[in-house]
Amino acid sequence: MLLIVLDTNVLVSGVMIAGSLPDRLLSHWENKEFNLVTCIKAIAEVDDVLQRPHVAIKYRITQAKRDRLIIPLEKQAIQVSGTKITGVVKDDPKDDMFVSCAVEGNAKYIVTSTNIC
Repeated sequence: MLLIVLDTNVLVSGVMIAGSLPDRLLSHWENKEFNLVTCIKAIAEVDDVLQRPHVAIKYRITQAKRDRLIIPLEKQAIQVSGTKITGVVKDDPKDDMFVSCAVEGNAKYIVTSTNIC
């Protein structure tokens, strides 16, 4: 099965904007059309962004809505350490975790809304 890494912006956008490409990607994952590779640090970052007051209020992100993403990420996604690759993303070093997830999990693609490499 295809292995894919989705970055924080893609995951968060999928929750915030119904019908968007990120939302459709999440639907494909939920339908088991690909396996998602992630790490605990990435899951924590997504949860943190969704809990930010300006995000939660503007996009009506409830605990239940967060749980519909975070719990499957924790239980169904393939989790790797996300720490084996460093120094790749010069403009935003915290994004190294997505490159590391891809390498560690043998993912074919990293889907991001930014240019990290």
